[in-house]
Amino acid sequence: MDQKKEHIIEAGRDIFERKGYYNTSMQDVAEACNISKATLYKLFRSKEDFSMAIICYMIEQMLCSIQQLMDAPQTSPLEMLKNCISERMTGFSARTHFINEFLSAQPFQQREKYLSYINKLSLDIFLLFQQIIMRAFDMDDENLAGELAMSLSGLLRETASITWRCQISLDRDVFMDYIIDSLQATLMIRKGKPVFLTPDVLNHFKTSCTDDMEKLKPFFMKKTLTHSLRDALDNYEKTEQVSCLNEAEELLKKLKAIEQKGTR
Repeated sequence: MDQKKEHIIEAGRDIFERKGYYNTSMQDVAEACNISKATLYKLFRSKEDFSMAIICYMIEQMLCSIQQLMDAPQTSPLEMLKNCISERMTGFSARTHFINEFLSAQPFQQREKYLSYINKLSLDIFLLFQQIIMRAFDMDDENLAGELAMSLSGLLRETASITWRCQISLDRDVFMDYIIDSLQATLMIRKGKPVFLTPDVLNHFKTSCTDDMEKLKPFFMKKTLTHSLRDALDNYEKTEQVSCLNEAEELLKKLKAIEQKGTR
């Protein structure tokens, strides 16, 4: 990602987190970045697409930071786990609130499509922490580690909801001890028992996310082509060059092909 686009995404994230999704306009973002709204729309086709770019950026940055923490020298495996959880907690409340606001603002059909993409990102986080937990507790049972990763996600979500709603901050060290104690207690109680997160269940979840992403390809492709078509027509209006019309014609053909394939 180029620096200009990254700067705009980071500025947009800060504004959305401060003002909320509903109260933030693309004009607000453009003014904060000292660019025109037209320039902003050249980079991002809509407020919804811009928001999804922010969500993906936030999660990818978090995953990258956690991966680096996993590979860094640690005093102990449990310390590595604490550091990774701490990184995941950074901005967790604001990130979760923004995603929930964004989804609730979308019409049902659009919300289902965006939710499928966000579910795939959540799966990436889940699988990473499954591996982190296995390393931290010296486990070889992926299914039990998956149950612990799910418990961790639930604890963080509930805590995020409370801290955001009440606008309170927690003592991070004390909270981290609570999280680790909870995971260790669950591990001791669940060890040797039948797991509910069986390989079949987990594989079904992975397959479902993969299938959803395949189904979404036409949706995102159409948005990209539509954006490019507008650009081609705008360029023709400014320059009256026939090449712009030729480009628009090719884009229309691709859009029609996607539509025809979808109606079969």
